[in-house]
Amino acid sequence: MRPHAVSKPGSSPVSGTGPLGVWWELTRSQRTLCLLAGLWLFSGLDLCMSISAWRNGLLDSVTECNPFAALMIPFGPWALLAYKLVLTVAGSLTLVIYRRRRIAELTSAAVLIVYALVAFEWKLFYGICARSREVSLGVGEFCDSADRIGYVTLGCAVTLLGLWGAFTRRGGEPTAVLIRTTRSRAPVKLRWVAVTATGTCLLPLCCSPARSEWQHAREALHGTIYFRDCLDPNGPLWRMNADGSDKTALPPGVRGEPSGQLHGDCRWFLDARGIPGATYPDGGQRRELFAVRSDGLSVQLTEQSDLEPSPFAARWPVHAADRMISWVARRWDHTGQVIEGGIYAGTVIFSDDGQVLGLVEQPRDPLVRLELVDIYDSHTWWRTSVPAIYDHHWSPDGAAIVYESTRSELFIADLRARRTTCLTTGPAIDPAWSPDGMQIAFKISNGAGAIATIRPDGTDTRIISRGRSGRIVGVARPVWSPAGGHVLYQRIGFPRAVELPADVDLLLAPADGDFSANLTADVYTALIPIAWR
Repeated sequence: MRPHAVSKPGSSPVSGTGPLGVWWELTRSQRTLCLLAGLWLFSGLDLCMSISAWRNGLLDSVTECNPFAALMIPFGPWALLAYKLVLTVAGSLTLVIYRRRRIAELTSAAVLIVYALVAFEWKLFYGICARSREVSLGVGEFCDSADRIGYVTLGCAVTLLGLWGAFTRRGGEPTAVLIRTTRSRAPVKLRWVAVTATGTCLLPLCCSPARSEWQHAREALHGTIYFRDCLDPNGPLWRMNADGSDKTALPPGVRGEPSGQLHGDCRWFLDARGIPGATYPDGGQRRELFAVRSDGLSVQLTEQSDLEPSPFAARWPVHAADRMISWVARRWDHTGQVIEGGIYAGTVIFSDDGQVLGLVEQPRDPLVRLELVDIYDSHTWWRTSVPAIYDHHWSPDGAAIVYESTRSELFIADLRARRTTCLTTGPAIDPAWSPDGMQIAFKISNGAGAIATIRPDGTDTRIISRGRSGRIVGVARPVWSPAGGHVLYQRIGFPRAVELPADVDLLLAPADGDFSANLTADVYTALIPIAWR
């Protein structure tokens, strides 16, 4: 590039060669206007992306990249947007006030270049930051909007560049001079006209509502998701649509796993409740199983003073169409010793109008008998010997039960062959059998953990979502969709400050684990998934 002269403010510009020559030959006011236009263009992109990230529950992860912006999070997303807007206005005013100083112009240009690179690669930039911090990245609609907003901004930038190149002649002469020159048959810069047309054509294409895989998946989701607040174990259940909309609290006292079907337009929930004034030999309050209707009506199912049920392990087996329940329990003898324990089952009686009447008979022997082990003191509902099981889940055909042992291993009890086999070789908890019976979802419980699937024969283990280090510390409690194509799970994270609640959300992922979507970004408490019906 040949050296060229730089025009001073108020003087006639001198011609130069190359893009930089054209830039420096512009008047100072023209350069300031270009920098201001670029600053506001990319600031607008960043604001749009922040709103999109907030709507998809990803705003917390985005602001980790900026410590000053992170301070705005406790005050809400609009405080963050106001902060960015004030920052843009302050930068614009600084550029205008000090536009006669070369350092202000150079600094603004450098900041704009970095800002533009980050803005155009917003999704990539966010993904790199998320992976470096091992923060769960919800792809879905967020990445779709990231692409769309990014390309719209790119189209605007290309259009502005083309207009500037077509209507600004070398030497910084204004548009009127170029028009007069054109009338005198001077060559028109057709390349800049082509650039302008290209940018203008990009806008309608980028603004068209592209449909992502997650949008298609949302339309395919059906059913109702039930969840509860893990910080309030005695609180009511909540329900929401499969896409995360219409979150509604059930009446107080409705807890436990819901029935698989509606009975009299209502679902029934299994709940272990204490019996006032009654205790077990070790002093613990006596509990019995109750069926609780979705409107709060309860019916006692069990009546055995020597059989103590676990309060969190009652199930409606899918194969029995709600005509059967199973639960984990232990039995006492007359001397006050625990003599047996395992998985018990009973047949439920329904009236013609869908009312639960009770059990056909009280069980005397466990369906699956398990060895007795000593329990840790943290499980206050069982203070002495207990069956070696925490939770269980039936196969769709009713031929087997997968259960989590007290050693954090998964076992399958084959009810027909009457044998038990170990399913996993490493620490695993929270089993859930898929509706088609081909896979079992579970949590790998070593380290930060992961949500995975495995075949009932112990082969073909696949990771759906990994637990991560940093603020996001783990995942847990997978629940299958009724059709079996998606898995709902719990993502657990530490709060940003001591006074904030724990960051626990419910995420949805396809069974192949391509992406995850946060369904409870608008709920600021710790949540546990119960069932998907």
